Amino acid sequence: MAAEAKALGEREAQQISGKDSTSQAAALSFFLSLHFSSDLRNLNLLSSPSPSKKKKRNATKRTNSSQDNYEVVRKVGRGKYSEVFEGVHSPTGDRCVIKILKPVKKKKIKREIKILQNLCGGPNVISLLDCVRDPASKTPSLVFEHVAAADFKVLYPTLSDYDVRFYIFELLKALDFCHSRGVMHRDVKPHNVMIDPVKRQLRLIDWGESWKKRGREREEERRSFPFFF
Repeated sequence: MAAEAKALGEREAQQISGKDSTSQAAALSFFLSLHFSSDLRNLNLLSSPSPSKKKKRNATKRTNSSQDNYEVVRKVGRGKYSEVFEGVHSPTGDRCVIKILKPVKKKKIKREIKILQNLCGGPNVISLLDCVRDPASKTPSLVFEHVAAADFKVLYPTLSDYDVRFYIFELLKALDFCHSRGVMHRDVKPHNVMIDPVKRQLRLIDWGESWKKRGREREEERRSFPFFF
């Protein structure tokens, strides 16, 4: 009797074990089916086809208006890669600054525009208003807000200690903002710091040499960056 009970118990145990294994296999199969179905849905292989959606464009897309909307008044400066003129926006009569770029790589121009768009609205950072192109020569021009800046060679000797502290603080605001966005100006000098002594207004200009850090800093960029910054 004991032997029969033992044999019966073993058979029942095997059946139970078989049921457990079967149920476990079924559960595993169900889980895997859900898992892979989810992955396939993410790949849009099982989901019903949906109409394609266009990618959203950058909200800070430049206007690319006609250069006929602007009139050049006088030349105010020049640099290695551009010539700068004071101008007027004809439809509104607003004064502006037009930076006509010399022939340079398109990558450099796009980088400057993208950085200026990224810093739009930052404290004491010059505002990019428009981008235009000459239809004949294909020469691009950048249009900026107008700043009635004084010549630094004339202005600096007249500044008091308080004035120097004030404008240095305003400059640091601009640098702190651009650094918080991962952008390095890399060309801070008196020629690129516009000061309107009447409005006590400062603007950091000329972002052509600026650079935005992406991932790990590259060695060649580190070498070209002044150590005192």
